Amino acid sequence: MNKKNKSSLKQQLLRLLTKKSSGNSIGIRGRYRYSIKKKDGTIEKENWITNTIGEDLKSVINGNFSNPLDCALNNLFTAQAKPPTTGKDGIILKETAGDWSSMITTSGTTSGTSTKFTGTYVAGGAITFTDAKLGFNWGAGDFQVPYATPTSWTSKTLANGETLTVEWEITVG
Repeated sequence: MNKKNKSSLKQQLLRLLTKKSSGNSIGIRGRYRYSIKKKDGTIEKENWITNTIGEDLKSVINGNFSNPLDCALNNLFTAQAKPPTTGKDGIILKETAGDWSSMITTSGTTSGTSTKFTGTYVAGGAITFTDAKLGFNWGAGDFQVPYATPTSWTSKTLANGETLTVEWEITVG
């Protein structure tokens, strides 16, 4: 197979990975939502929002046909940390100042083709988060493979003792 055909095949595969599944095609999509448990016990909750699947994730999936890379989210953050712990996977939050912090992240399969990741962050003081990201292998200021980012993120401000929970679901098919 020549370079032009190989490149065209890769482009077709990447298009299939981002399309909604029908027949013999395969797609990958994601969504997220958040909730904040306030100090008075009330819960502020957002509906599910579609996210953007990372181009790096699509490339890794495509690359696995010829050069396998283990990019499973199975070394999850077990503590809140700023910066996030190097080599760990999961959900991170961006503070107003631009620093990233990890959320305690857990995962579970919600169906045969979907996996939900849940991140929890308990504020130790007033803090505002301006963005979030789900990914594999944190290091050098970003994930080696960013899985997903919000299509839109409204800043979340927490008071001391309030808890932010982010649920992120990735579906293949």
